[in-house]
Amino acid sequence: MADTKYILRYLPLFYEELEEKVVYIAEKLKNPQAAKELLDSVELAILNRLPEAEAFGPYHSLKERKYPYYLSM
Repeated sequence: MADTKYILRYLPLFYEELEEKVVYIAEKLKNPQAAKELLDSVELAILNRLPEAEAFGPYHSLKERKYPYYLSM
């Protein structure tokens, strides 16, 4: 079995939603340290999962999409 290499890319929606949460924590709750810790934790979780991307099942969204993330086989 060949080693599969993955390229990590984030959807713009991910950035928008994460930024919304970080701004809320930092500014509305006035806790910039917690906002930074959230960013660090999210980044670490994503990077730790990347080498074993196929070990996790796909997330099945209830939203119908024009271009599905996963194709039925």
